[in-house]
Amino acid sequence: MSRPREQLVEIRLRRQQLSARAAAQRTAVAVTFEQLSAPLGVVDRVVVAARFVRAHPVLFGVGVAAVVAMLRGSVVRMLPTVGRGLAAWRILRVVSDLLMERQRSRETVSK
Repeated sequence: MSRPREQLVEIRLRRQQLSARAAAQRTAVAVTFEQLSAPLGVVDRVVVAARFVRAHPVLFGVGVAAVVAMLRGSVVRMLPTVGRGLAAWRILRVVSDLLMERQRSRETVSK
């Protein structure tokens, strides 16, 4: 069996090796995350755009319609159609809200 002093030296040496190994692993992880920062940034921007489209579908639809109209060169002919589409959407929203309100009032009366 080794002497206690030799055991302490072995423990210190092992601790130094483990510390050096941990430092190397931390460096490797930092480099990996640094390489992933650009792709994760793109993913983050896509998620933000998707949330915006989900929150403002009409605005997105109008934007797509405008781009299509510009590409086809018929912006002036497209404006009345866009106006009618927006009017129809508003009417649909009002009717939907009225129906939902009517349903809620029926539920409260039946309780």
